[in-house]
Formats: sequence, structure tokens, C-alpha cells
Amino acid sequence: KTISGLIVGSLISSLSMAAPYTITDLGDLAESTSFGTAINNNGLVVGNYVGVFDTTTGSVEFNSHAFTYDGVNFFDLGTLSPSTSTINSFAYGVNDAGDVVGSSSADISSDMSGTFSERAFIEQNGVMSNLGIPSVGFVSRAIDINNNGIVAGYVSISDDPSASQIIYS
Repeated sequence: KTISGLIVGSLISSLSMAAPYTITDLGDLAESTSFGTAINNNGLVVGNYVGVFDTTTGSVEFNSHAFTYDGVNFFDLGTLSPSTSTINSFAYGVNDAGDVVGSSSADISSDMSGTFSERAFIEQNGVMSNLGIPSVGFVSRAIDINNNGIVAGYVSISDDPSASQIIYS
């Protein structure tokens, strides 16, 4: 009984010393579902949002797009294939320079016939660029970026559920 009392006492003590946080509702981009995934030291938030629901068709405009939020405005980062509205993008990390990394579904066919795969991207100064993928890979994702511009992520082969870690530098 003494041990459990010490554990509970320690837990209560550590909870009372926790740093106070203020919760701020960022609102929703385009009145849709949105959520943040990372924040840099300058307060730039990145995340994802679901397209606006179309009541006439009963479907959403797109499944997900990456965004940035600078404390005042949301910015839709679009996708690697901006001409196709059903393509997704996901933001996972941001550095202090505002470079955003994530992944986007992209048409990988040479004739743009609609063969899609997920590709890692970096968005810098309003331009989203495909980071590429090793020749054996099918899916690549950029998960985070440090202040030196080095990107960490992973790649997987379509038939192999395991992933290999990769670095873009």
C-alpha cells in the first residue's frame, strides 16, 4: 500500500507542475475538417484538410490537401498534380525557413493516363517539388525537415508492406 501511495503522490505532484498551455482554435480551412501535424519555431503550422462537401453530388471536393497556417491565414499547398482535383497531399513537417515536407499522390505514367502513386514533396517559396523515389520504390513520404534542409522519410515497395528509411539531402 505504501508503494502505490508513493506512485500516486508522485503522479499528482508531476501533474501539478505541468506547464500551462493555452488552447487556440485555428478554425477550419474552407469550412471543412482540418488538423495540424507540425509547427516550427516561428509559429507556422502545417497540416491537412478535407475538401468542401458538395451537397449536389454528395461527395467532397477532394480527400485531403496540405496547408500552412501563419497565425492569420490558411494557404492550400495543392498537390504535385494540380490539374486533377481528386489527388491528395499531406504535410508532415516544417522547418524554421518555412519549408514544408510531406507526400502527394501523383500521376506516374508517362502519358498522364492515371497511374497514381504517392511521392515525397518539399514546398519552398510557394513551389511544390517532387523529391523523387529510388527505382525499387512505389511510395515515398517525407516526414520531417531540419533547419539545414535535410529531409527524413521512407520508401516502400508496392508488394512489400515494410518500409526503408531514406534521407534527402
